[in-house]
Amino acid sequence: MSTSTTGTTITKLNEHNYRAWVLATQDVLKQLSLWPIINGIERVPVQEISSKYERYELQQDQYDEKQTNACCTICFAFERSIRQRYLALKYDDPRVHWETIQSDFENVIQRDGQNEQQKLATCKLEDFPSVTEWIAAPDHIINDLAICGIELEQGGTEPADDLGAGEGGIDSAGVAAETEEGAKGWQRVFLEEVA
Repeated sequence: MSTSTTGTTITKLNEHNYRAWVLATQDVLKQLSLWPIINGIERVPVQEISSKYERYELQQDQYDEKQTNACCTICFAFERSIRQRYLALKYDDPRVHWETIQSDFENVIQRDGQNEQQKLATCKLEDFPSVTEWIAAPDHIINDLAICGIELEQGGTEPADDLGAGEGGIDSAGVAAETEEGAKGWQRVFLEEVA
């Protein structure tokens, strides 16, 4: 599900899209001139001794309105489950709200990254319905790791070979080629039988 604010579409924050969400939401907050409140550049107005109270009061009202708009913009970009979790905390300060979300999701991303690395290290043929899916699994896991901000070094992308990789083990590329060739052979036999 996505929302449109000022012509920018934001996919609503859920448990799995924090990295994309945070960038899109920052862009929207910048477009609305609300980002300076969140990053701390714009601060609560302070009444100077020489200034008129009316001017200070106007500045305070404008600041309060920006704070409310920033909080609403952030919450509007949540899926229902996330919104309920954070609305219960009743943040009035969007900066605290943003930092809390950031802290929560950075921890989740770190755990997700560790989980994906574990999945990559233990990717076994017996866990998949076909050799083709087993061979494709590392690509999917690597994409998930990239979402978590984890880049792998070249060479660490092959699935673990539960059939004894290494000396006397089975080459996964060879298995895939043999399996594909075997399937074509059975297809030829079947077509000859039908004809």
